[in-house]
Amino acid sequence: MKSRIKSRLFNKTFEISFSFKFFNNPEEYINIWKFDLKNKSDISLWFASEAEEYKNNIIRHCYFHPIISFYTDDVVRMRINIFSKMGVIDPQSIKFNVISIFNSPKHDLTEYKK
Repeated sequence: MKSRIKSRLFNKTFEISFSFKFFNNPEEYINIWKFDLKNKSDISLWFASEAEEYKNNIIRHCYFHPIISFYTDDVVRMRINIFSKMGVIDPQSIKFNVISIFNSPKHDLTEYKK
């Protein structure tokens, strides 16, 4: 899904979610996307990288900002994977929930852990 952000509610976190079921499983699951809407001057992004070596094999792990920040008129792409190890999602079962909007934490990333 490709969407353009039109809101001007800065310093807010938006939570978009949907529920779904697999064809072979009656349980309902929820997928959640979160992003912050910030002024352009307040947008920050960090990446971290580490290497793990075991028996001469090196695996590189990359981590990035837990919640990405956007600005008005930015484009956001969200994907719904129909196939997974759990099975195939029943497209008829997909139901979008009401969008939640709440105050986003300041630049102190430790606030995201609460």
